[in-house]
Amino acid sequence: MPPLSRNLVGDTEDERELKNRMRKMERRIKEMEKGISKVTQVAAGDIVLSHPYSSDEAEPSAQANSATPGQTSDGIDSRSLLRAFLKNKAAFGFFLDPHAVFATDPALSPQRPSSRILFGALRLCAALITAAPNLSELEKLVIHERQTTPNIGRNDQLVLEDIQAEIMLSRFYFYTDRHVDASYHCSKAVALATTLQLGNWTNRPGFRVFRAGETLSSTDGDQIYAFWAIIEADEINAIAQRRLHGLTRACGIPKCNVQVPFPVTRLNYAEGKVSHVLIRDTFLEFEQNPSPFESEDCVETFETKLMLLLALVHTFFIVTTTRAHDPKIFQSEDILTRYKKLNIQVENILQIMPALRQADIQNLRQHSLLILCVLHLHMPLMDHNPVAKRRVIDAALRSFDLACLIPKSTSFLDASFLLTWTTAASVLPSLTLKEICEPNIRRLRAGLQSIARFRKMCPQAEVVASELVTTLARFNVALDLP
Repeated sequence: MPPLSRNLVGDTEDERELKNRMRKMERRIKEMEKGISKVTQVAAGDIVLSHPYSSDEAEPSAQANSATPGQTSDGIDSRSLLRAFLKNKAAFGFFLDPHAVFATDPALSPQRPSSRILFGALRLCAALITAAPNLSELEKLVIHERQTTPNIGRNDQLVLEDIQAEIMLSRFYFYTDRHVDASYHCSKAVALATTLQLGNWTNRPGFRVFRAGETLSSTDGDQIYAFWAIIEADEINAIAQRRLHGLTRACGIPKCNVQVPFPVTRLNYAEGKVSHVLIRDTFLEFEQNPSPFESEDCVETFETKLMLLLALVHTFFIVTTTRAHDPKIFQSEDILTRYKKLNIQVENILQIMPALRQADIQNLRQHSLLILCVLHLHMPLMDHNPVAKRRVIDAALRSFDLACLIPKSTSFLDASFLLTWTTAASVLPSLTLKEICEPNIRRLRAGLQSIARFRKMCPQAEVVASELVTTLARFNVALDLP
């Protein structure tokens, strides 16, 4: 694995040398960018991709010559690729404003390698969504370009673009079940966030310092989105690998006083409706608040708080399960106190959780994250506490009920579903026929039928489906998978 530490601040090269490096890099860029389209924004407000870049130096293939406007060199409709990505952008941690991003033409901005890296990552994720046949080759080109791109300095917008690309690459490797690579790219996003000092808003040498009552702009909003997108990407990798702390903690971001506010709707930043409120420590204040969720929270605030609660619960899960061999662990006053506090916060969110809505992916994702919180909170105690075990069983069954509510037309699964199903499936081998009555067996079978549709989409779905098959076979349930 590439080293986790590298100079991400920028080289002290003069402008001439930098331009020379850019010219050399353009030859490699053009080869890769055959598959990454130019972007334009039409007057009606729709975002479309135009014809691919041309290359005078690269020898064109017959396939490249046959490409028409609106298509990439491999014959794929670039507009369809963009639509596929935008429809699933939340699944890849996309936090930038799409209109602002796609109004940028990287071909006309050779001084912005971060833009080309961003479009390369977008193309790669879109290829994954659409199961493009050249996915492996495209991955090599994108990663090679990422590794050979010079450092980008300390320009805020360029660093945000680079952070966005790293988060997307991290999520790409998560979905392809390569968690070491996912963590590596997430660690690069963390290092870049440290470059901008995104976690510290009151003492940032060389950067803007935020004061109480100051109006926050759209650019400020992007920095807020970026910080929480890194936290989310990091926690996803930590949960998938069942490790104690994410790389954000290892790099010290939450160890300092994190003063980043929770995000709000992008339009509020654009209209100047958001004033900065001084925060002593966002993480600590959330952890100590028994009722951190409010009915007035917008979607962005609500989901960020939900992810932060999941991070706290996951830490509790890892700490207790790694010490489960100690019979006194669940008699510890500290463990029981933390368990009760987290349970109160989970009960708080249950009171204001939006009702379950079929085919509403955002709503289903929120419920999936909440179920994952319940599973991680109660699983360590399920062998010692009958109430905790009942809650685990109920949460596991509800996770598979969610699978039945996902539309058949869904082109890609969000990471939250995969993490929740994988966790729920790990509970199944310990269940008995007495605990899984006939109605619940029908629920498991229905969930299996739904999850089986996504087996070719994500390796994790195949693992969950196999576990469900094994469980149902123990109960002599006949199966007829799609």
